Order: sequence, then structure tokens, then C-alpha cells
Amino acid sequence: GDASGCSKVYTDDASLYLSVKPDLSELQKAGSWKETQVARGHQELESFWGHLVEVLGKSYEGDANEGAFAPRKFVVNDDTVIVSGKVAFGAASGERRSQTWTREGSEWKISNEMLDLEDYQPPKKEAEAAAAVKEAGKIAEEAVKVEEASGGSVAKEAEAIGKGLLGGLGKEA
Repeated sequence: GDASGCSKVYTDDASLYLSVKPDLSELQKAGSWKETQVARGHQELESFWGHLVEVLGKSYEGDANEGAFAPRKFVVNDDTVIVSGKVAFGAASGERRSQTWTREGSEWKISNEMLDLEDYQPPKKEAEAAAAVKEAGKIAEEAVKVEEASGGSVAKEAEAIGKGLLGGLGKEA
């Protein structure tokens, strides 16, 4: 859903604490996040979730019935449940350290939450481009080594082959 819908599941005085692992500077930069953020109340929570969706996308994993994303639940009493477990928001994943649900009349709402983002996989296009640039750099380094080892004869031979090919096409090099 949307950020407004996300913020409505919180109590009026709810708070959310987000921690972004220090070595995830790329994620901190992408989200303009510091190592820790705190959002309090509906307006700040709506802003927080809107920004998170904008940066990481709407994809969410968590609260599964089983498997890696199945939450752990602790029933404190008839009106309070604490939930924790693995979560993923788009390209970022981490741990919901705690999420406290309290009953307000007949509705259950979140009164506080602590999230840690511990891993970030940049979007594939950027990662693929970075890998291609890195590979091109390695190829260029190898070409320079071969050229240096040959004393320049590889370049001269390539030029002669090129002239021969062009000459066969009736063109001059």
C-alpha cells in the first residue's frame, strides 16, 4: 500500500526507530538517511513510509506464515503482542527488532517499532553497469600488458591486418 495507509496502523503517539548499518553508505546516500532515524506520530510516520517506498519500492517481505520471513510473536497479555523477524523492503533487508501491537477498543495498532536495515543490493542496472566498467578496465589492462610485452608489434600487426582487410574491400586505411 501507500504511506497514508501504512501510517494508519499506528497509534496516535506511535514511534518508529530505523537503524541503517554504518557500512551501507550507498543506502544511506540513496535514502538521505543518517545511521539512525526516528519518526513519531502519524505525520512523521506517513512521511517516513512514503520516502522508504520512493527509495526502495513497494516490494515487501515479512509476516509470512512460514520460512525465513515468518515472524516471532510474544503475547504479553490480551491487549499486547510483540513481533520480531526478518524483513525486506525492495533492495534492502534486515531485521524487525520489535513491533509492539496494542489493542485499542476492537482495533489492533502498532505503538512502537524498531527496524534495522542490514543489507542493500543496489538496483541491477547500476550493478551491471559497474560490473561492465570494471570488466572493461581489466581487459584494457591486459591489452596494455600484451602490447608492452610485444614491444609494440601487436599494434603494428593489427594495423597491417586492418589495412589488408580495408584494401580487400577497395578502401584505403
